[in-house]
This record gives sequence, C-alpha cells and structure tokens, in this order.
Amino acid sequence: MMGKAVTQNDIANALGLSRVTVSKVFNGYGKTSEETKRLVLEKARELGYRWADVTNETITEPDNSLRVAFVCYMRDFNCNFWASIIRGIVKTLSKQKISLGIVLIPEKYEKICKLPSELYAESIDGLIVAGALSYDYFNLLYSLKKPMVSLDMEVKLYNTNRCCDVILSENMDGYYHIVKLLCEAGYTKFAYIGGINCVQSFRERWAGAMFALHECNVPVNSKWIATDGGTYTYYEENAIENIINGYPEAPEVIITFNDNIAARINKMKLNNNCLNITNDTVVVGFDNSLEWASCLENDFNVECYPEEMGEATADTIIWRMKHPNRPFRVIRTRVTTIIPDRFKNTNQAL
Repeated sequence: MMGKAVTQNDIANALGLSRVTVSKVFNGYGKTSEETKRLVLEKARELGYRWADVTNETITEPDNSLRVAFVCYMRDFNCNFWASIIRGIVKTLSKQKISLGIVLIPEKYEKICKLPSELYAESIDGLIVAGALSYDYFNLLYSLKKPMVSLDMEVKLYNTNRCCDVILSENMDGYYHIVKLLCEAGYTKFAYIGGINCVQSFRERWAGAMFALHECNVPVNSKWIATDGGTYTYYEENAIENIINGYPEAPEVIITFNDNIAARINKMKLNNNCLNITNDTVVVGFDNSLEWASCLENDFNVECYPEEMGEATADTIIWRMKHPNRPFRVIRTRVTTIIPDRFKNTNQAL
C-alpha cells in the first residue's frame, strides 16, 4: 500500500467483505459481529489506515502542541455523515501537527445549557462546532473566546452571526436544479417535508426548491408543505406517516430535507401502508449518505462530499487560529445532483 492512502475498499478487498460492512465498523451504524469488528480493525492497523474512532471519542492522531475540539450533540453524532467529515478534518489537521478531540454534549447538558468540563481546558486552541446546536448553547460556546468554525448553524444565529466562520454546502443550488428538471418534465404537484427554521442548510434547500417552482410558474399548495417542526420532530415514530396521510391527495413529488426522511418515505412505499404514496411518487433526498443508499438508489439526491467539507472545515479553523481578528467568512463546498436512470434520457440537462 506504499505510495497511496489506504481506503476502506482496500480493507474490504483484503478481508473479502463488502464495502458497506467495513463502513459500518468505522462509522458506528448498523449491526456487525464482534468478530467482524476485530478483523476489520486489525486489518486497518496492519495496512496503516487512519480513522476517527467514534466509539471511544478519540482520534488516532498523536498529541501535539495545538489541539482542536470537535463539539456536537451526542444524539446527532451516530451516523456516517459526521464520521466522514471527521476523516477530512483529521487528514488536514494532522498535516499541520494539530490533534483533534471529540466532545459530545449529553442531552442533560443540552437541556440545562451546561458545557462539559473539558471544554474549559486551556490546552484547547480552537473549536469546530457541528450540527443543530441551539442559539443559547452556541452563545455559551462563544463565551469561551476560542477561535471557532461552525459546520452549519441555527437559522437565527446565522442571520445575525458575529461568532465565527461557517461551512455550508451549496444547498440551494442542489435542490434548485432537481426541482427545475422535474417541473420541465411536467410535474406540478410538489410536497415538502423539513424544518426550515432549524439550521441554515435546511432553509437553503427549501429556498432552492421554492425558487425553481416560482421560476417555472408551478403553484405551491400549502396543504402539501410541512416545515414548521424542529429537526427532531420529523424523526419521531409515525411523524412522516401522519404528515403524508394528512395530504388532501397524493403529490407527484415529495422533497425532503435529508436522506433519513427520504428513506423513511421509501420504506412506506414498499410497505404500501400510506394512501398518499404510490410507486410513481418521486422522492428527493439530500446528502447521498451510505447508510441510506439501499433505500434511495433509484431516487433524486444531492451528493455533498462530507469528507471534503471536513477538509474545508480544518483549513478554516487553521486560518482562523492564525487570524483571530479577521472578518468572519462563509465557506461553500461543492455538491453534485444525482439523477435516476429513468430521467437521464430527457432533454433537460443539469
């Protein structure tokens, strides 16, 4: 393996396992046997693979003179998306001899707006804040007066940001192109599910979809729009089913704010347990996450390259630690729209 970085595909091939199985071990989702975990981790060390150890909340990097803390709500962390971002962060920070520690915020601390004691350590030189942290909790982190970069940001805070640099993907662009293609293909009945007042990325995805509908003169039926809930509202049991069952009729397209919701809708299609979903209903997801790939392989999606987002985040915190008094910036990372095969023969091109 000299001369090139070891990948999870290399480990999978060496062990005769699938890429998905190896990914489950490193990213902390799904079920794998203890024996499989042992074999994968042993082979990873043998081949020299470097990874974020989600289970132990540490990073396989040496302890160096500079240290950055990755801060995230514990309830948000157990998914492939964040693990991929952390790989990008570690890869970039390690080149500058900077180590990374992970600080997960327990729900009880979240509720009472309390910081874990390790965040008060003088040895922490910078903060990377991730996910849907509340306005009050974010300001509590800001009170530490450390150089800080945020991966996404609560909407209210983003609109008045005086705290830090922000990393976002091209959310609006991804959904704009997909919805415009669908409009030009003749679709007119669009539903949308996602809390647009939670984080800025969700609001931008909504804005991209609505801009395309407006540009194509497709009316928006408010009875097909569910955007008032918080991020976690839509993850509650039966929440999506209740929303869709409340539609006056079946929409042709359901746009969701991420792959988790899109996958839930597709499972409802397979189970045939919702009157307002048919086999012809088009589902649109965002992230193109590996853990939901089997449920979304025939749908529209937006690939957002989380490892590249991690690299951009690390570059930005390094810059911010060197230039603490410069104006705050918003950094955008690329996305790619994914079009199902059945639409690729249309005349419309993205």
